[in-house]
Amino acid sequence: MTALGTAFLGFSLEAHAAGLIPSWQRSMGLVGAFLLLITGFANNAVAGGSMLAAAGAIGFLLWLVWLIILGIRLLRS
Repeated sequence: MTALGTAFLGFSLEAHAAGLIPSWQRSMGLVGAFLLLITGFANNAVAGGSMLAAAGAIGFLLWLVWLIILGIRLLRS
């Protein structure tokens, strides 16, 4: 989760800087990245059954939606 969150953070910031995505999609990417990072840093608690696993699932779903939206935008341009 930590590696995915870090990659998601970088992709979101750089895609916005390159003009590929609007600011609302960058915000969605940042929220998803931070949820993944929090889950990754608290992996012992998640393995123990903490509710942080739900935050990781939400972050992962945001990542998937972000990728789909970016893919559609790239195909259109």
